[in-house]
Amino acid sequence: MTTNYRLELDHVHCDKLQDTIGPDELQVIVDGTVIFGGNAGGRIGKGDVVYLTGRTALFASTVQVQLVEVDAGSNNEDLGSIAVDGPTDLGQGLQHREFTRNHAGYRLAYEVVAA
Repeated sequence: MTTNYRLELDHVHCDKLQDTIGPDELQVIVDGTVIFGGNAGGRIGKGDVVYLTGRTALFASTVQVQLVEVDAGSNNEDLGSIAVDGPTDLGQGLQHREFTRNHAGYRLAYEVVAA
């Protein structure tokens, strides 16, 4: 019998911007699907918290979460990705993971529950 899991995103906090001028345009991508930020990215400044309440994803075992800073007219910046493991993270409560690639600093909070 296969157990299904639901990734429940809680919030993302910006510790350090990737852009040197103005806010970042952030995307949160789960298994290749943009679930926050749309095509242009959602604006976030240093010290800001963006709540991701209601943004969830169902998965069977492991799910990939990626943060990207969108740059209009140039290459987007990959801020890193994590693998969330259902069997390991189930029932662990709110968890925090860091994304520090390409000079940025972000923390993502999420929870894994049984689906």
